[in-house]
Formats: sequence, structure tokens, C-alpha cells
Amino acid sequence: FGQSQLYGRYLSHFGYFWAINDYSDLTTTADWWTRGNYDIKTGLRYNVRYYFQGSIYGAYSYTATGLAGDPDRTVQKNWNLSVTHQQTIDPNTQLVANVSMSSQNYFQATALDYPELLQQNLVSNVTLFRSWQGSGNSLQLNLNRDQNLQNGSITANLPNISFSHSQSYPFRSAAHASTPLDQLAWYELIGYSYNGQFENNTSKIADTTSSTGFDRFSTMGAQHTVSISASPKIGFFTLSPFVSFNDKMYGSRTVFRDVADYKGADSMIAEKERGFYNVGYFSTGVSASTRLFGIMQPNIFGITAFRHTLQPSVTVSYQPDFSKSFWGYYGRYDSLNGNQAIYNYYGFQDYIFGGAPRGEFGGMSFNLSNNFEMKTKSSDTSQTENKVQLLNLGLSMSYNFLARGYNLPLSELTVNYRTNIAGKIDIGGVSTFNFYQYDYSANRRVNKLLLSEGQLADMTSFSLSFSTSFQGKQKQDAKREQPEEEDSLKSEQQYNRFYQQV
Repeated sequence: FGQSQLYGRYLSHFGYFWAINDYSDLTTTADWWTRGNYDIKTGLRYNVRYYFQGSIYGAYSYTATGLAGDPDRTVQKNWNLSVTHQQTIDPNTQLVANVSMSSQNYFQATALDYPELLQQNLVSNVTLFRSWQGSGNSLQLNLNRDQNLQNGSITANLPNISFSHSQSYPFRSAAHASTPLDQLAWYELIGYSYNGQFENNTSKIADTTSSTGFDRFSTMGAQHTVSISASPKIGFFTLSPFVSFNDKMYGSRTVFRDVADYKGADSMIAEKERGFYNVGYFSTGVSASTRLFGIMQPNIFGITAFRHTLQPSVTVSYQPDFSKSFWGYYGRYDSLNGNQAIYNYYGFQDYIFGGAPRGEFGGMSFNLSNNFEMKTKSSDTSQTENKVQLLNLGLSMSYNFLARGYNLPLSELTVNYRTNIAGKIDIGGVSTFNFYQYDYSANRRVNKLLLSEGQLADMTSFSLSFSTSFQGKQKQDAKREQPEEEDSLKSEQQYNRFYQQV
């Protein structure tokens, strides 16, 4: 209890705790001020081991500033709701929910510490994941909501559905599932994979020019990706020709019309059309990979061997320029500056999954994976051998032979690395390097190599991460372990008792 200059005398954190049963409890607390303000908080926790656990938390506050009858008196009514739930429905189905919602000014009115007072966003996620063992199929349903507490804007994905089918070989019999690749017929090496996604986005964006203070938007779409590949082995090399098909579906499109009538002007007529529309495109290529090993056996200081595994791969791929008029996705018109501008006929580039890509790609991608390992032998009589991972180092880049205009042919070099110290600390990082000169007047990279200035590359990004984990073990004697074992055998009875008591 105490006294506040704004709200008068108060009594805080008084309430009631109720142990409903062995698996749930309820806590209610309240704060009350003599000038009429109050704050009520209620929380329910539940936990049925091996089945589900979670909590539901709700709060409501009434805050008035100033005396009754005062023309400057202000009243705020705020609320907050938080829900967490984790459930393993069966070995192949899991449900995880973390939901947080509140009125816009709740934390400003009730926060007792700086982290809550500075809270800017509330993010909610509900995810249901289901897999079908042995089929390669998996389904994920996700609901997402992001609330901005500063301006009241809300964006939501209701829902986001993803379905995937991992690589399968329809022409390979079950009897050949474990047969070496070089003993299979060519058609048994043909496989496919599929990924599909549906997303519905809604948003309420703050807009001071709107009569309601907000603008509302809604858009939805679906996309499908089918990849077909084969992996024949020729000598020491594995060749993998592939083709990938992408299709994006929308329930509306924005059609730009009569552009030709506006030559010399940067304006177009846009019309919204409802219906079923799709955008399809593809890419194809072939990759080759092999694996090389280098082994050294020093037999000193307990080190019996070093091994370096080198896995290079080269991919040649091609993707047409879908902005050409042949494909029917893009058009051209003369802008005010006299240049020819490219526009999307149907405005799909602003939709959820975008439209067909612009720019032709015909090039090579290079990947080089290095794995350094060490084998040690203990000095005691057991002579136990241990394998130690020293370093994983990967490099990747690509070259586009068909790059035009501002598109630079040589991509950035990406270097990723990971190591472990004494089996306790993981260290990993990623660095990127650019080989082209930077033109500060144009504020972009230009098609001039840094090598001409005596420099190989610029580092454009660098990240480094450290991680470790700690786990304590609690000693238990045989007498304490036995009830635990018996309790686990009664989990089905606990599950039923929970519903009977709640």
C-alpha cells in the first residue's frame, strides 16, 4: 500500500491463488486506488506431461487522471491478452501457439519497468505442423499477427499454408531403394520435389489523411514450385540435370492500359480486375560435383590422422528474360527523359509472391566445401579413438554471361565458416566480398574490376556468432526414481483426470 499524487492512496498486488488440481492453477491479482483507478490481472497455467502445457493471461485497467468533474479529466480503459500453448497431438503433429494482443496504450498506462514501457510491437504466432512418415509429405499452417503499439498499425497472415513433398523417385521400385546409384537404370534416377504455399495478408496501416485514421489492405495468392532432376554418376563425378517450374496464382490483377496514348508522359491508366490469374516461368541447368580426400597420418602428440574433404560443384543454369514481349508479362513505353521504360502489364510485382522475373540469366555457379577433421587416440590402455571437427569452410559465387546494363556479371563471393572449440563453444560466421569498383557519384557498383586498381575485392559484410550451452544434472537416488517411473505409466489416467476436474 502507499500513496500516489495522481491517483491517491492505493493497495497493490492483493489477490487470490487457486490450485485447481494437480495440473492447473489460477492466480488473480489487483491494484486499487482511492480515486477510482483499478487494475485486474488473471493468469491460468496448465501442464499435463507428455500431452500439452500452456498459460492464459489477461489484464484490464481503468486509469483516470484528474478529479471527477474536472474538464481536463482523462479516462483510459486498456486491456492485454497473452496465450501460450504447446501440444504434441501425435508423434507427427505438433501445435505451438504464442499470442499477444493489447490495447494500444496498455503498456504506457501500466508498465512498471522500462522494457515494458518501451514495448513497440506485439507479435503473435500459431503454428500447426504435420508430417506423414515415409511419404516425404509435410504440411504447416501458420497464423501470424504483428501489432505496432506506437501507431496502431496491424499486419496479419491469416493463414499461411505450406505443403512440401521431398525428393521422390517415381520410377524406382521399393526393391531398389538401397541399390547403389551406378547400378540403377537411367530412368530410376529421375526424381521430383514439390513446394506449395498459400498466403492471405491483411493490414491496417496508420494514415493521418484518412477519415478513420487507417487504411486497410488485403491480398492473397498461391505459388507452386516443381523441380525435376536426375543424378547419374559418371566416373568420379555426379551429374544432375534439372528443370524448375514456378507458378503464381492470384485472385485479381492490376491492368495498365492505353500506355501508347501517353507517349512523352510518365502516366498510365490502372484498372483492377477480379478473376483467376497466374504467372508461370521456369529455369533449367545441370550441375556436376565430386569429392576429394586428403589424408595425413603424423602419429604425434596423440594425433593419428588429419583429413581434408574437398567437395567442389559447378552448376550451369539458364533462365529466360520474362520481360520480353514474347512472354506477355511486360510492356514498354517512352518516358519523359526519352528512355524506354519497362512496366508489368498486370502489376504482379507488387503482389504477395511477385511476378515473373526480369533479366536473362545464363551463367555458372561455383561452390567449394571444405571439411577439416582430426582423429586422436587416448594415451591410456583403452586406446579410444575420437574424431574432432576442426573447421567447415565454404565458398560460393556465380557468373552471369548474359548480364546487361546495371547488372554485374560476377556475383559477390560468400564465405561461411564454422568451428567448435573443445566441444563446448561453437563459432560461426559469414563474410561477403565484392570484386567491382564503387562509383560514389552514381551511388552504385560499376562494371570495372577492383583488380585494375591493384585490389582484389571489398568486404561488404561480416558476421560472427558464438554459442554454447549449459546443462545441469540433478542427482536422484533409487527411491526418488521409482515414483517417477510409476508416474509416467499413469499419463493416460492423468490426461482423463484433468478433463474431469477442469
